Amino acid sequence: MNDRDYDTPPASPGQGSGDSTTRQNLLEGKVNAYCGRRLAPAHLEQAQEDVANEVLRWNGQLDFKKKLQEAKRNHGRVDLMESSKGVKFAVKRMPNRWMQDGPRPFNERYPNTSEKPWVDVAIVSLLQKESFQYVCQLDAIYRDDSDTFVAWEFAPHGDLFAWEDDLKAGKEREAKMLPLTCQLVYAVWYLHEFGIAHRDLSLENVVLSDGPNGTSRIKLIDFGMATADRSCKDQVCGKQSYRAPEMYTADSYDSFLSDTFAVGVIFYALAVQDYPWISTKRGGCQLFEYVNMYGLKAFTERRKLRKGNGENLIEVLSPELLEVLISLMAFNPAERGCLGESCWKDRANVRNFRWIKKGFDKEVAALARTDADCVKANFEEISPNTPVPVTSSPEQRNDAGKEQKAKEKEKEQKEHKTKEKKEKEQKPTSEKRPESRERRDSASRNSKTGSSSPDKPPNSAGLVNPKCVVPTSSGKESTRAVETTPALT
Repeated sequence: MNDRDYDTPPASPGQGSGDSTTRQNLLEGKVNAYCGRRLAPAHLEQAQEDVANEVLRWNGQLDFKKKLQEAKRNHGRVDLMESSKGVKFAVKRMPNRWMQDGPRPFNERYPNTSEKPWVDVAIVSLLQKESFQYVCQLDAIYRDDSDTFVAWEFAPHGDLFAWEDDLKAGKEREAKMLPLTCQLVYAVWYLHEFGIAHRDLSLENVVLSDGPNGTSRIKLIDFGMATADRSCKDQVCGKQSYRAPEMYTADSYDSFLSDTFAVGVIFYALAVQDYPWISTKRGGCQLFEYVNMYGLKAFTERRKLRKGNGENLIEVLSPELLEVLISLMAFNPAERGCLGESCWKDRANVRNFRWIKKGFDKEVAALARTDADCVKANFEEISPNTPVPVTSSPEQRNDAGKEQKAKEKEKEQKEHKTKEKKEKEQKPTSEKRPESRERRDSASRNSKTGSSSPDKPPNSAGLVNPKCVVPTSSGKESTRAVETTPALT
């Protein structure tokens, strides 16, 4: 399959105004121009077959170090392993009777399961080809006579569930979580523009690795419930606390909006170190019923902080963050905010809310210097004004691209000749020192990357590290969201 053969999505609308708009449009423009191909379900099916054909024979290529955690939904475990060169990997080990010989026999054997391990590895492989920096990278898939081993790069800093456990709720905690939440908004927005809904977003499925300049970079993991379908029917996915209510009540639901609801729950849990409810199914949790009757703001006025000294949530949550939570966690999907996806024009965009906006502008500027450059280095430039026909073949698209580049080159040559002719006619009395080729090339590069300094190179992208959940104490473990395990036959 041609890894860039996706439907072209509409350009994402500009957000905000002024300098922040320029920085944001710079990044979004590069994403749409270089790798903005919307994934279709057929492409996802083919990608699963592709990764299944690349499975290697397991001969003990990696050395076992220790067990990291159980992988209950996949009937296996995650181990820390190391290569002969000292590179660490988080290796998910699953029985072959669960994985089957590939995606087709898996779907035939387990047609009703929401957990699909071949979808997980296929989506990550596609995102790697797009140079997406917010997913834990897939190294290889191995198999022996009894088990399948999926090797991911190792994320050394744990998941968001274990993040800053000793930092109490309040202004300092909000300030420290803001960069991570802005990255999460950007990462999920990118997935949606690419055509993917995760459907299992949670604190446990967002891990932390090293970003550029000593910062932390979030990584999304566990795409086993993800889908390329916007409209889902009879598919209740994710952990109970994060499920959008319409998964239980509506004939069908929008998978993008269900992700948005889960993002809101993550924000809430990060801010107050607690879940808002145990379940979003009607009749399943009194806290959920209270919010449904009186609203989230009234709930924060009555609910006590779990790790506090008797304060109510309203006393430790800033009004700006509460505004974001109310929008993202709206029970009615028609009233729920969005993350800036191009498929919505009139829906409230939380990236324009004050709490997100003040951090997002800074994060987008950093992303534009790193991710966009990385994307540009891996894909040929495609002019946003020259859309590639969806029905054309890869050869036709290549020919169209070559023809467009030839026209642009011819236009540049004509402009250059016209400029030279005007300069000769003017006959200047003083000779201006010509600009060096190196400086011209540097200026050209910076004009494409958005850097304001022609002599300063853009920051390099941080190391991409993958998935790992840090072992926690028994008390903390008991508060993790409940997961359901599919039956193994």
